Amino acid sequence: MSEFMESELIQKEMRNIADLQQDIFQDSMRFESLDKESKLAHIDKLQQLLEMQKVMYTRLSLSDDPEAIVRKENIQKFCNLLGFGGAADVNKVFTEMDTAISSMREQLDT
Repeated sequence: MSEFMESELIQKEMRNIADLQQDIFQDSMRFESLDKESKLAHIDKLQQLLEMQKVMYTRLSLSDDPEAIVRKENIQKFCNLLGFGGAADVNKVFTEMDTAISSMREQLDT
């Protein structure tokens, strides 16, 4: 593992992201049956995850560590599979995800 990925901070953030993703996945499977308060909590978790992912992507983007570069490239490839192209468009994905989360919150308020 590279120096970047061995960093205690990066390891902690990666664990936190993975744990939050697992928690969100479990709630997603039963989202429709959740009460409004639980749905809002789920949406808050989605927003928190998105912010954590943005920070991690920024760290990857600023690093010259070979493993960080590969991880960033893999994120870009995944975004391409989703129909977004190029490095700058990862931020477009984040923006669209943020918009979708805001829309979910607005739908609960109506």
